[in-house]
Amino acid sequence: MDGFDFLGWHFKVDSKGRFKSTPHSNSYKEIKEEVKKTWRNTGTPDKSGGKKDTETRLKMIGSKVRGWRNYHKFCDMGKHSLWFLNHWLWKKLRRDKVKAKEKEITKLLSRKKSGRIANAKAAQLKGSGGKVKRAAKRILTDSQIHLAFPSVPHRVNSHVMVKGAASPYDGNLIYWVNRESKKYEGSYTGNTMKRQKMKCTHCNKLFWPGDIVELHHINRDHNNWKPKNCVALHRECHQHQEVHKERIKDGKRGRAA
Repeated sequence: MDGFDFLGWHFKVDSKGRFKSTPHSNSYKEIKEEVKKTWRNTGTPDKSGGKKDTETRLKMIGSKVRGWRNYHKFCDMGKHSLWFLNHWLWKKLRRDKVKAKEKEITKLLSRKKSGRIANAKAAQLKGSGGKVKRAAKRILTDSQIHLAFPSVPHRVNSHVMVKGAASPYDGNLIYWVNRESKKYEGSYTGNTMKRQKMKCTHCNKLFWPGDIVELHHINRDHNNWKPKNCVALHRECHQHQEVHKERIKDGKRGRAA
């Protein structure tokens, strides 16, 4: 059976009669192109003339990969681990480190009066390719690459099943509100929603199925994740917060946070 495509997934029945979904080939192609594009574009100087440091670039990629993996977390990801993309970026990262070392050596030796200290430093850099040091650098690269490819647990066909003959039109709002919250389960937003008893703190209304819920930082500090500084709001309510009204007025319609 060839299967069919729907919402970025490919559905088919495998040889053992199991119904499974996998990321569509176009979706897989798009994430690869997006990762490569982000790495290349952030490596060039911006308008201010500065470059983003390596850690920032890797975190930007990590944000895209995490979102892609979360979207496909109920798919069979056995053949979509992004291993080749991970290895491509790993080699780029190692190459940049080697280039940085060669540049430092050239800079030291190009001085007219380099002196013994500069020559000794250059010799030290040239001789830093020993097995132990090379292994240490590989470990460092391995630890950095995890920023770009954060792991996201996936469970094949673990969608939340509708209970019995329940219907969105049967008047059982509590059941459907709790069911809707399952898609935020395990996230900081989901925990905040539970703490608020599934109600938006701005309009004091329940989070209905289909509502988009966003996390709002009260004091505008996005590094402050303390419970008293974070509230879950409807997207519409979030945009009515003072800081976001100012952004919209100024024409900066970036995603609310």
